[in-house]
Amino acid sequence: MPKSMEKAHNKPLRRWGQGFGLLELAVVLIITSVLLSLALPRFRDAQKAARQVMLVRMASQMRAAADLFFLQCQAQGDAALRRDCAELTVGRMVVQGEHRYPTASVNGIGRLVGLSAGEPAAAHFQVREFLANGVPALSVRVRPVEEASCELIYVQAKAPGQWPAVSLVPESCH
Repeated sequence: MPKSMEKAHNKPLRRWGQGFGLLELAVVLIITSVLLSLALPRFRDAQKAARQVMLVRMASQMRAAADLFFLQCQAQGDAALRRDCAELTVGRMVVQGEHRYPTASVNGIGRLVGLSAGEPAAAHFQVREFLANGVPALSVRVRPVEEASCELIYVQAKAPGQWPAVSLVPESCH
């Protein structure tokens, strides 16, 4: 074997245990950043969809709780109906009511769906009481509240014989 071939043949090859070179590290970082840039918008969309689902579920719970309050008010008899079910014990909770439905407050519908202070669900939602066209209303948003987070609104019954309105504000879910 010629000496030149012998030198090339005896030259040690690069071992895998020596680690990455600068070029390999740069390629890995670029690929990782591209994958993250593709995944983050989808992750944000999934978070938004999860918030919407939480509010849709909360809206269903509010409707069911309002119906339960109404039925329990009817079952109380004439004395409760004369007082318009201003205060009713549902389970072990005292709930405020008006026009035979729960009021739009933390002590009304909020207490029935677990939005009262100290309840586990209360930590996940931002609750605000306000007037909607002169009628008491309760706004619920999923935390963390962002500028474009979805909003659920419960507007209490305006008069006897009317139902409370529960709605998800679709234009707030962008």
